[in-house]
Amino acid sequence: MVAELYAVGVTLHLDSVLIDEAGCVSEMALPTLICLAPSNLVLIGDPLQLPAYTDLVSPPHNHCRSFMERAVSFGVPAALLSEQYRMHPAICAAVSNEFYAGRLRTPAAVAAARAAVASPCRLVDVWGREHWWDMAGFNNKTGAEAAIRAAGEALVALLGIGVQHPTIYIITLYNRQRDLLKLLLERSREGRRLAAACSCSVLSVDACQGDEVDAVIVSTVRNVFNSNCKSLNLSKFFRDRRRINVAMSRARYMCVVVGNKRTLNVPKAKPWGAVLTGYSKTRA
Repeated sequence: MVAELYAVGVTLHLDSVLIDEAGCVSEMALPTLICLAPSNLVLIGDPLQLPAYTDLVSPPHNHCRSFMERAVSFGVPAALLSEQYRMHPAICAAVSNEFYAGRLRTPAAVAAARAAVASPCRLVDVWGREHWWDMAGFNNKTGAEAAIRAAGEALVALLGIGVQHPTIYIITLYNRQRDLLKLLLERSREGRRLAAACSCSVLSVDACQGDEVDAVIVSTVRNVFNSNCKSLNLSKFFRDRRRINVAMSRARYMCVVVGNKRTLNVPKAKPWGAVLTGYSKTRA
């Protein structure tokens, strides 16, 4: 709408413009708005989470950078809203310590509302074989099956503390794994039970930014010690801090990471190992 008004020469006298989710709005989208010369431009968002989406495989440098990220990097004063009202305090602590220098706080009322959960943060260690599909990412059937079981266990736990018709996300970094999870969920008895008793969705991490649900199951997929891939490198995509931040901060009551513990703790997987430090460990 702004571009259309500008194109036909309409002059607007704006005092203030507020841009929500400014951390994921490309700065290339703002010049027309800035040309309207508002007296105040207020950016609301998180530059430490995912930037603007692009379908370019190899985007140019700063192609996805938001104006908010540029402003923060240039030292423009920014206020951190340090109280969070979503996550169980233990989930918040893991995210806060790794990504926000320990500055996030959970109000007492939120902590009390989440207190009934026995195990809010859990790492399920799986030894599944990762499969690399040429130019199309990874999947891991053993990891997918374990993630669906973890969703079933989360459902039982949520119902046990009185959450009515819980919401659960099973999320993953790779579209190949997302598609496999959807297929297995449709075909399995556990999938039918989940569909009947809760709202359970399978998404990529990038697709769930801005969302919140009662429980999140994160399928990390990679196992460099059991792979058909000749290269055992962990890509920047896999260890992108902003993507991991989004994945680990969607849940209200429970965040369960399903992946190969050994892979997640190798130095090249950083920051996975650090953010999972306080998570209880179990075997699939």
